[in-house]
Amino acid sequence: MASRMPRSLIALAVTALAACGKVPSVPVPDAAIWFITSPVLRDDTLSTDLKGGLVRLDTGTIRPVLAIRGTAQPLVTVATFTTYQGARYHPEMMRAVITDSAVVQPFARAVVTASMTAGKGLLIDAQEMSASDFGTFFPFLRALASAARDRGRTPFGVIVPAGDTLAYPTIQIARAADVIVVRFGMEHRPGTPAGPPATQDFVRRELGIRSNGLGASRLAAEFPLYGYLWKADGTARIVTYREAGTMLLQEAGAFRRDESSRYLTATLRDGSTMWVPDAETIRSLIVVAQSRGVNTIALSGITGADPSLLPRTVLTR
Repeated sequence: MASRMPRSLIALAVTALAACGKVPSVPVPDAAIWFITSPVLRDDTLSTDLKGGLVRLDTGTIRPVLAIRGTAQPLVTVATFTTYQGARYHPEMMRAVITDSAVVQPFARAVVTASMTAGKGLLIDAQEMSASDFGTFFPFLRALASAARDRGRTPFGVIVPAGDTLAYPTIQIARAADVIVVRFGMEHRPGTPAGPPATQDFVRRELGIRSNGLGASRLAAEFPLYGYLWKADGTARIVTYREAGTMLLQEAGAFRRDESSRYLTATLRDGSTMWVPDAETIRSLIVVAQSRGVNTIALSGITGADPSLLPRTVLTR
């Protein structure tokens, strides 16, 4: 069902930690790694074997359509159904589906059918729903879970935003889902001051809250492999590790590592500030997740990520 962490990731991260004198005194077991496609990046241009499939909710027809075909070899890529389209999530489109009881089951079957070539299992990524939506959202989750299991699409999981247990209540979602994937990487984002997208304390706290009454074995942690660039005027956008490195190279600048979060950060000549993760950052976040008993890790946004996060066999093809 899941792949072990690429040895290139383990080796590089352990080497980096050793150089900083931060190797854990107790060896950390390999994590089960899923690669999923981030809907906010143009992962449709990705040419490696780490591309998780993506099924979108088409805003014109309100139908599920396969946007990106997944590649399940050599590692585990997991399919995702998302309402993200045209630079934002569309909770209003999801509401149009889940409030019509005659549509719920046929729509659930259509989502599963569209996902059949999109990788293993199926995750649903319906962000920006409200707490008042859950009464109608839950029957859809049950219908989607049933349709997925009927077609052998397991595990079935729900991606939930870290910090929102009102619109995405843990125990109730767990009645339908095999796994709840807690999405990190938005602690600092567009609309907030510049800072690390996911601090270790936040990850530790949120996984502890989610595991309360459920157990950590039913949880996964999602860590995006991109970061953010904040302009001097306070606006921000996504930036990949590769893009950030190119920008610094043009200015003959260099990253520094934030000691508390392990993210890379730098300030450009125009006053812009960027925070991006590399392999050491992700390794440190995985260690934190494992300290909470969470051993399944979803990595999203491979496009433009630190090459050290990819297995050498993929890089050399």
